[in-house]
Amino acid sequence: MRLGARWLQIPPGPRGRSYAGCRVELRELLDGRLVVFYRDTLLASQPAPAPTFVLTPRSDPGRDRQRVQHSQRARSRHLQAAVVALTRTLRSLRTPPAPAVATAASNGQRPGGTQRSDRPGGGYLVGIPPRSANRALPGDTARSVPSHPWRMTFSPRQRRLNAAKRG
Repeated sequence: MRLGARWLQIPPGPRGRSYAGCRVELRELLDGRLVVFYRDTLLASQPAPAPTFVLTPRSDPGRDRQRVQHSQRARSRHLQAAVVALTRTLRSLRTPPAPAVATAASNGQRPGGTQRSDRPGGGYLVGIPPRSANRALPGDTARSVPSHPWRMTFSPRQRRLNAAKRG
């Protein structure tokens, strides 16, 4: 670790533990000693540079110890957080709404929470009779059951029917 022109190396901890990346506290005492603490445990200390050394308190400790890199790092964290929030917002705007197709559930519940009877034609697509969920043969690999209701694929004909139904 470095404080001004003084360097202090932290030795390995118990069982060779490394303190790289850990937040440690470096104190410069009034008698000139440097001490390093990690969670209230003394890790290392360095004696004063001279026996007669006395540390004079700084007049403006916040300004002359703060480096430009700290403010840049803090600013970059704020920018990263803003980018993450904006990405989440855009992703939520791109997410398609729940489909307007009724499920084959026996209780008549729909993914959006509305009842089949609320929609014209009983909630089914206009002109398309309800079919079973599995139209393919049992041995066929091309099954028509979607893995999620929002991932249903619609043919161009079905899209036109949906658009005509919405008006």
